Amino acid sequence: MLADSHANRQAMEACLAHLADQRTDRIIYLGDMLGYGAHPHWVEDKVRDHIARSLAGALPGNCKEAMLSAKLSGINPVAI
Repeated sequence: MLADSHANRQAMEACLAHLADQRTDRIIYLGDMLGYGAHPHWVEDKVRDHIARSLAGALPGNCKEAMLSAKLSGINPVAI
């Protein structure tokens, strides 16, 4: 499982490399692709290309949920 990549390309590359070394055959993504990092489209593409299942639609990460619901209290403004 992966979660909270927050558009961080370097972290996502490291996680995918580690999972490849472990010969992982299925990856589930739990949410929070957006926020903080400089590469939201790259991370989104990698999740789409490599992740067997994403729960982000059914179970959004806290930053995505905050953005969609406009309940921004307690969320770091850099993330949104």
